Amino acid sequence: MRLAFPLASRLRFVRALGTASAISVSAGLFALIVFVLLAVGVGSVQTVIVDAQTTGVLVSFKGTTNDWGLGTATLCIPKTIDLSQRRGEGICDPRRFEERVSENLRISWPEGAVVQVSSPEVGKLVLTLLSEGEWPKSTRIVLSDGALSKLGALGFYGHARIGQPAVSGEQDLLLSGNYEIRERSFWSRNTEVLRGGELRRGESVEVFVDKTADAPPANEFGHLTAEASDMPGFHVSIASEAGKPVLRLVNYGGIATTTLAPSWIDRSLHNSLILALALFLPLALSVAQFLGAGKKGE
Repeated sequence: MRLAFPLASRLRFVRALGTASAISVSAGLFALIVFVLLAVGVGSVQTVIVDAQTTGVLVSFKGTTNDWGLGTATLCIPKTIDLSQRRGEGICDPRRFEERVSENLRISWPEGAVVQVSSPEVGKLVLTLLSEGEWPKSTRIVLSDGALSKLGALGFYGHARIGQPAVSGEQDLLLSGNYEIRERSFWSRNTEVLRGGELRRGESVEVFVDKTADAPPANEFGHLTAEASDMPGFHVSIASEAGKPVLRLVNYGGIATTTLAPSWIDRSLHNSLILALALFLPLALSVAQFLGAGKKGE
């Protein structure tokens, strides 16, 4: 037996179904909009972090807070080439450099200074100046063996290029390392690791402010530390300033370039709110469909 309801009650029920269906559709559309905005990273900022073992890093300094205490060091200052002398031993060729010993050497790197930090032998560190300053360009600063392990970290603010492309004869090489791309959404104080991986030997690694072809280098906070006494090279860690930076890798002798940046898939897999919205969307649409079918049945 089919129960009969007054017409007014049936109309109220149909209107309630319609209202509930409209609310479900609106909630689903709102969740979809939020999902898309979060998935493409609107309002979010990223930071690229690199941790690597290398025999060479190029550092371009920014600001006025880059103060390095280097202890006892040998300065190789360029001079007019004198081929009448013998080649000699060591890094400072006496035909090309004037050698001086400096105790308690401290350098405050000025804005725009560029230096190539290299480790040609286990435990040895050489700084080659690539810009004019207190000493002429091409001056070499040779630290005593094992000095970096005694000095502790050498911190810097600026930009670093870790390793050079592995062409024949190149010695400033990335040996190993890893990277992470972290993101903080506009609605949260927490950061999520969206992407990470290992760096391959012989790659050259840099961070740029965005993924455009002519993007300028990103500013980074970093430091150099010693490796174990029997390990080649030294350790370098950098963290880029927050923004939309990308990691650019040059490999295969400089022929191939790879740009690494987070995608909407990375965000969807690692962001808890996006995952919750991904579960809510089909539920809201199913409820709306069910209520719409119920309304038609009435």
